[in-house]
Amino acid sequence: MTDADTLNAVKRALYAARHQSRNTVYSMKRTSLSKSWNDATLFPAVGNMNPSIGIICSTCYVKGLVTGDLTLTGDFNLTDAVDGFRNDILNVTTEAFDQLENYAEQELKNLENWDIEDIPAWPTLHLDFNLDDMTALPDAQVHFEFEDLELYLDLDIQLSAQSTYTINLYTSETPAGFSVPDLTVGAVFSVDLILIADAEVDIGSGIHIKLDDGLAFDLEMFNSNVSGITIPGGSYEFLPVTIEGSGSLRAALSLQANLGIDLSDKLPFESEFLPKFSAGVQAGVFAYIADFHVEVDGSTSADSGDCELDAELDYTVALGAAAGATVAVETYSWGPAVSTTVPYVRENKSNASLFIYSGHCSSSAV
Repeated sequence: MTDADTLNAVKRALYAARHQSRNTVYSMKRTSLSKSWNDATLFPAVGNMNPSIGIICSTCYVKGLVTGDLTLTGDFNLTDAVDGFRNDILNVTTEAFDQLENYAEQELKNLENWDIEDIPAWPTLHLDFNLDDMTALPDAQVHFEFEDLELYLDLDIQLSAQSTYTINLYTSETPAGFSVPDLTVGAVFSVDLILIADAEVDIGSGIHIKLDDGLAFDLEMFNSNVSGITIPGGSYEFLPVTIEGSGSLRAALSLQANLGIDLSDKLPFESEFLPKFSAGVQAGVFAYIADFHVEVDGSTSADSGDCELDAELDYTVALGAAAGATVAVETYSWGPAVSTTVPYVRENKSNASLFIYSGHCSSSAV
């Protein structure tokens, strides 16, 4: 390296250090993710109807910790950037407000003393919450890191043929987020269980996952693509399997982090029938931290003394992100759809990509 090269390298390093020192970092306090339950019905059975559906958690728990940082580059003003989306946000949230207000009025108008909780369910809103003019903000970077993340699921599952179910196992309730001048960026973390059956199946099974520290999400604010993810190793094990019938069940555990900015105080929404309506903008990212498959051959019988069962745990992880407007009434919310899903394969070549389990099970002839 010549003296000129050395001088240029020093200049570049000083320039980077000077600009890095101008960055503003807002930290989120360490937040606990914790929930446990026993003999809880996650999805109610339909009784004697055929097909019947039931998902019962015999013993389940989710626990872990998460920390986060929001880094704003240089003189970047996040509040001004969000204000630039306000008209687009107002357009779609106004349509959502009108539809929800009309629905609530029809449900409640004949009740003398009503409460918003008297509405048993809310409708699907056929609106595009993905804002076309919303652009990613490379000067606003978010980093979440998880510690001691552990999930234990011992489930009794009865599903109908060729069905897919998404069940929320956990959503954080402890306030978390970043306090930026004139703006509060809230953070919500959740774990969903996605079940896919290719035939009517009654199965008792589960999984115990304990991830090493270092699972991390990197998110560029309002980018509908995943900026980055770090997935460490961990311990995975199947719980004993019992099956009646034949067929297969695929299950995935989705870990999600969502950032939201409530703009309700800046938007003109007021209604007798929607006293707790809120609107804003959000960005989120998710990853499947486990994807496993259990299958029983149709020739299996209770009298055979043997059980041909194959179960596999797949370390291939799906990723996705979403960004756009959002509205909520109480705990019901509507927002942008995931626009990107890509496969992610662990780079640690010392571990097999699949864990195959063949073992004892109990089965009834069909």
